[in-house]
Order: sequence, then structure tokens, then C-alpha cells
Amino acid sequence: MPTATSNYPLNDVQDEYYRREVMTRTVITRSTEALSQQKNWRENGENEKRKRIERERRELEIREREMFELQRREAEERERQRLEDEAKEARRREEERREAELLADIQRQAEERERLRRLQEREEHERQRKEEEERERHRIYELERAAAARRAQRQAELERERERDELDKKAREVAEMERREAERRERERLVPVK
Repeated sequence: MPTATSNYPLNDVQDEYYRREVMTRTVITRSTEALSQQKNWRENGENEKRKRIERERRELEIREREMFELQRREAEERERQRLEDEAKEARRREEERREAELLADIQRQAEERERLRRLQEREEHERQRKEEEERERHRIYELERAAAARRAQRQAELERERERDELDKKAREVAEMERREAERRERERLVPVK
């Protein structure tokens, strides 16, 4: 049982406990004083009265001790309940913290997956765009190459035509020279020699 000099934490109930203990001691002291004052009573009633007073004093002490013990137990129970409530509250806050961390982690993972998905989409779009640009460049190259081939073919045809024209011209010139030479020889043949 705690005393006034114990290290047990004091609260309102324990203060009341010690206050009542002091009161009990005061009552006991007064009862003892009353007993001492009764020494002058008449001889035939002193023993009975002393016994009765002693009995009442012991009963009072017993009741007070029982009351103090009950109050002490109630105080200990309240303290135990308070500590238990604090522990429950601490556990609840810890669970909330862990749940918040888990939720934040899930959200970060979802955001990371979304970021990777968008990155993959951008990379895919970029790859498709590059492939499309490459196909477009190849198509333009093929068109330009075909156009160049057509220009070269046309140029070759023009060159061949020019050569044919040149040959035809030379052939006509030769034929004309041969005709003139034949006419000259014919004139000389017809003209008598003097």
C-alpha cells in the first residue's frame, strides 16, 4: 500500500487518498485523546466504554483502509486504462501512417506506370513518325530517280534524233554533191571538145 513518501505518481484521487488518511489519523488521535480524557469517568462504565470506543476506532480504521485501498485500486485501474488508451491511440496513428504510406506508394507506382505508358506511346509515335518520314523520303527519292531516268531517257532520245537529223543532213548534202557532180560530168560530156 503506497505511503506519503512513496514514489507512486500522484493524481487527484491519490491526493484525496492522502487527505483522508490524514483525517483518519486526526480522528484516531482525537479518539485516543477522548479515551485518555475518559479516565475520569466513573469506574463502573470505563471498561465498557473503552472497549466500545476501541472497537469503533478499529472499525473506523478498517473502513478507512478499505476505502483507501478501493480508491487506490480505482486510481490504478484508471491509470492502466489511460495507458492502454494511449497505446491504442498510438497503434491507430501508426496504422494510419502505414496506410497513408501504402496509399502514397500505390499512387506513385500508378503514376510511374502512367509515365512509362506515355513515354512508350511517345516513343512509338516517334518511331512511327520516323518510319513515315523515311518512307516519304524514299518515295520522293524514287520519284526523283524516276524523273531523272525519264529526263536521261528523253535526253538520249533527243540526242539520237539529233544524230539522225545530222546524218540525214549529211546524206542529203552528199547526195546533192553527187547530183551536181553528175550534172557537171553530163554537161562536159555533151559539150564537144574543140
